[in-house]
Amino acid sequence: MRPVSDQRRIKELQARISILTRDTPCKIHLMHIKLIVETIKLILNSTRLGDKGYKNALDIELSERELHFKRLPSEFDGFRLLHISDLHIDGMPELKDKMLEKIMPLEFDLCLLGGDYRFHNSGNTRNVCDRMRSFISELIKKNKPVAGILGNHDEYEIAKLLDQAGVAMLINESMKISRNGADIFVCGLDDCHYYSSQNIADSLAGIPTDSFKIVLSHSPELYAEAEKAGFDLYLAGHTHGGQICPVPGFPVLIQAKIPRSLASGIWNYKNLTGLTNRGAGSSGAPARFNCPPEIALITLRKEPENEAKD
Repeated sequence: MRPVSDQRRIKELQARISILTRDTPCKIHLMHIKLIVETIKLILNSTRLGDKGYKNALDIELSERELHFKRLPSEFDGFRLLHISDLHIDGMPELKDKMLEKIMPLEFDLCLLGGDYRFHNSGNTRNVCDRMRSFISELIKKNKPVAGILGNHDEYEIAKLLDQAGVAMLINESMKISRNGADIFVCGLDDCHYYSSQNIADSLAGIPTDSFKIVLSHSPELYAEAEKAGFDLYLAGHTHGGQICPVPGFPVLIQAKIPRSLASGIWNYKNLTGLTNRGAGSSGAPARFNCPPEIALITLRKEPENEAKD
């Protein structure tokens, strides 16, 4: 395994110093405000919706999609990516086993973890580390590579733990995937939502310009920059698809400065194809309505040169 970059550790230290000096560059996340979270919980429990929301939050969907790309090497036609984001694995004791029930029967070539492993955004990390260690120990039994990034809920020590468990942690770095003499690249960006610690240029260092490139970012907020940088596929999470929606497909809060069309599912921006994962876990309150959790299984397909991309 590669050594874990210390870029995030330095950024976290700078953020703590900035907070102490009241000169913080970090953004406020509404679901980090205790009053809002407690109000949501109170409403759910007082209306007897808490049990239903909790049950919904454990009903994980497997979303299977085929995506077509002209630049994809033909050797990678049929290559399968398993994308898991926003686990918040210590928020619900049953979640780890529910995820494994979905994952273990699947066939895939590469697993990508999209960050936010912890339920709370601060405090003790023992529970999340214990559960993630157990989760990864089962996942790597599939004998497929696993790579990951950090989200806005995560701290550097979680990256170290995941690295020790067998995950290639990409903090503004890339990894090359080779198949029958052809290569594609996965670039992992650090959190752009809270820490603003992403560095696209660093992640692209040494990659041939015309290569097929996947960018793994916790939030879809970098869609324009990613398209300009020449990425082909953008995998993100963070929004939870709204998590609690009055009607399906209509999120109230998405916690990101993006068009709502990018808040969930497949989207396109100019030459870039993206997928925003609704997340396997839940944040703030362990509940979901009209927005089921998901794990995404993506099959890459080579698009014939004479066919136009939708």
